[in-house]
Amino acid sequence: MIHMNTPSNPSSEFAPGQIVFLKADPSVRGAVVAVFPSTPESRINVFAGGRIQSFHASQLQVSTASDILNRIIDAPSETIEQIEAVLRSPKKKSSDWDADRLLSEHFAPPVRFITYTGIKDLSKIATKSYLLRGVDADHKRTQIAKLQILFAFPKEKMPDLKPYVKIRAALKAQKLQPLEDPNERFHVDNKLLRQARKDKSNVNIVTRTGHVLNGQIQHFDKYVLYMRIGGKVVVVYRHGLFELTIGEPED
Repeated sequence: MIHMNTPSNPSSEFAPGQIVFLKADPSVRGAVVAVFPSTPESRINVFAGGRIQSFHASQLQVSTASDILNRIIDAPSETIEQIEAVLRSPKKKSSDWDADRLLSEHFAPPVRFITYTGIKDLSKIATKSYLLRGVDADHKRTQIAKLQILFAFPKEKMPDLKPYVKIRAALKAQKLQPLEDPNERFHVDNKLLRQARKDKSNVNIVTRTGHVLNGQIQHFDKYVLYMRIGGKVVVVYRHGLFELTIGEPED
């Protein structure tokens, strides 16, 4: 237990499930597990460093959504469960996981987009509802319809991802195109995704272009899956799915 005499400070900003860090040493961070109002200052119990520690409210600061996203991208595997628990907390907003913000603010540029027409590496990314704009390797401004994108990740992470990405040649040869009608797309039950996430199951994702990705589901929403593949975060667009199964990687 850590006890320090510090000036009084209200604890109303703290709630169970929040990610916080120690002002004096930002490397000490974790999830709030309990808040104990008291005078002159409330105490906050935090799960950090593999154990529950107690702090005065004035010693701590709440991590922002941007800070949480940055930690997700490069977090070591032993911290992932803690981050997931916080992001699933009803006290956290769904915007803590936001594909557009990951692509434009948090992925190291250039970001590699795997599309129906090939690979596109873009920097200075800006997004709208159905379009994504950026600057290509030739310093030319370009745009991609989101419907064309299958998955995306920082280009620099390609060596880490390559062993976990295969090609199903027969499917690739069909040269399937994007499906504009949502009713014609492959749909996966969210219950299956929640269970796979809870069990930390290996998941095989097959895109309509024949790419086969194997990893674990970190989070998902109506439009994308946030996968951890080779220890790195990959954004997979649900409209481009051809198949999803639970199991070991394909040969």
